Amino acid sequence: MKRDIALKISKVSKHQYYYIETGNLPGKKPSEYTPKLLETGDWTMVKEEQILQVIAHEKRDPDTDYGYRKMWAALLLMKYFINHKKAFRIMDENHLLHDLHKRPSRMYAR
Repeated sequence: MKRDIALKISKVSKHQYYYIETGNLPGKKPSEYTPKLLETGDWTMVKEEQILQVIAHEKRDPDTDYGYRKMWAALLLMKYFINHKKAFRIMDENHLLHDLHKRPSRMYAR
């Protein structure tokens, strides 16, 4: 049987027939290091574990128990050159995020 006829009977397109899955997830792998500006003006690369320790230390104090957005801003003030998405990922992987705020449902006039 010819390929085109068999594909038409099985309702499979040519693209589906020839597709080979690589098994890898698309996109770039997350980096393990983050640049930090030192007092001397030099840059150094810091591992994620050190950033996690800084975040955990900041969250111990109730006044600085921030969510990921304020924690990202606090890390920038501490001279860590970090992206907000990376701050979210680190806090999410280590269960340091706050629970979502649920708003009460709105009452409508009947």
